[in-house]
Amino acid sequence: MKKFLSIFFSISIIFCFFTACSKDGSGEQMVFPIDSEPQYLDPQIVSEKGAANIIQNCFEGLVTYDESGKIIPAGCESYSVSPDGTTYTFSLRENAKWKVSSSAKALFAEGEFEKFDDRVTAADYVFAFRRVADSETGSPAFAYISSVKNAKRIHEGKLSKESLGVRAEGDFTLVIELERADGEFIFSLTRPAFVPCNETFFEMTKGRYCLSVSNIISNGPFFISNWADNTAITARKSDTYHSADSVLPSSVYFSFNNEKGTRGEKVKDGIYEVAPVDESQADELSAQKNITVRPIENSCFALLFNCSNDYLKNAYLRAALAASLEKKYFLEDGGEEASGIVPPSSTFSGASYRKRAGIVAFTDSGSKIAGKYLQKAQEALERESFSLSVLCDEENELNVRKVMQNWQSVLNVKSSITVEVVDSQTLLSRVESGDFQLAFSELLLDGDTAQSVLLRFSKNSANNVFGFSSNRYETLLTAAQNASDEREFLSALKAAERYLADNAVIVPIEKRNGYFAQAKGVSGVIYSPGGEFVYFRNAVKK
Repeated sequence: MKKFLSIFFSISIIFCFFTACSKDGSGEQMVFPIDSEPQYLDPQIVSEKGAANIIQNCFEGLVTYDESGKIIPAGCESYSVSPDGTTYTFSLRENAKWKVSSSAKALFAEGEFEKFDDRVTAADYVFAFRRVADSETGSPAFAYISSVKNAKRIHEGKLSKESLGVRAEGDFTLVIELERADGEFIFSLTRPAFVPCNETFFEMTKGRYCLSVSNIISNGPFFISNWADNTAITARKSDTYHSADSVLPSSVYFSFNNEKGTRGEKVKDGIYEVAPVDESQADELSAQKNITVRPIENSCFALLFNCSNDYLKNAYLRAALAASLEKKYFLEDGGEEASGIVPPSSTFSGASYRKRAGIVAFTDSGSKIAGKYLQKAQEALERESFSLSVLCDEENELNVRKVMQNWQSVLNVKSSITVEVVDSQTLLSRVESGDFQLAFSELLLDGDTAQSVLLRFSKNSANNVFGFSSNRYETLLTAAQNASDEREFLSALKAAERYLADNAVIVPIEKRNGYFAQAKGVSGVIYSPGGEFVYFRNAVKK
């Protein structure tokens, strides 16, 4: 490890020398940890958070977020919306170009590169949207464009993808037609799936698009210059970016590190410029001079159920446990009770979803109600007793044991409920991998929109660690996609959240924050509203 750090710092110093780091803090390399090495970096099918953040810095969609969370033009210079809200017209930047690295150039046959049109045109966006709409692509982002004309019928195989309501009018005008007004649509366009995709290059990769450096071209502030197995992905500043002069870092080094407990110390030591950290690390770093800690209301402390467990797949058993859960034990220190599964940071049509939807929580409580749920569970599972294990960390062990005493009383002495105490980092790791039956844990739900949070519980989501699968829930998500107006859309999302709450998939207990820590002198980092994405184009380190 020491040898690696020595090499790393040597490279950083050399790189900084040749890029002439300036006194205003520009020209520096930013180092940011992601949980694991991406399997691929194809924007239209990406689901891993780390890979998505790399894409957000190396590609650019039509719009993006500014530092205040406001939507601003990115790949377009401007856009307009028709009075009825169903037609979006984007005027693209005529100076936007694809960055073709030396590695990617090797993919071209002799004489082909000279003929390649490196302009980013409306046709590139059309091709990307068609890939998302085509069910054969398997894009997890289809839900975000379900309001686009003909999208649902294309996805169902009833129409060709060429009939999608996304068209190019010349090289630099893109028109998107919706079947209904959709106030969420412009926010959906900030997601990785809706960056452009050059069809000519895509076909040249022969099924290996974005699987390696040589199979990637990008149009964003940075481009992928190196992909070191098991170590990191380096993204260097792109000289072909339309606003290259405004991009301040020389590069971004995405370090693969799933040891989340080490991140705070590495920010303090200046190894990481920015890193997501947990609450304990955030508290420690807040006391450090010149280190900035950014809280985002995108987390909660909750009781989590693994719904794939032989017993806990039964909603009545989960409800019995939820109804006899004493939240007061965890709120005695003045914590604020969570008001829903979707956190306060998530938006709907640019405003707070939580404020518009109100409180959505599991409301049945008390031993009598719990007993009724238990009886139904016993009948459905054809057994009187259950063997369950509860995972928690040392900090919450005492309170969890108090809860378990009540559970033993409700479930009767024949049932066996044991507690497994692990350190906080192991707890988070096991929750994220789905390695638990029940768990009392902090849960980060950093979707920028309410829809993106609720889609996490879909049976097709790679981020569904709860083993939850429900045809009724899928129907409610589809109802949201098919909503005829904003009010119906909000109502459908609220119904989906209500279903999760009533079926006790998770029981939020206390509202908490997620945190990003910035090392000494670092500023200009942009976070999306829910902390789902981090943008480095304006970052500096003085």
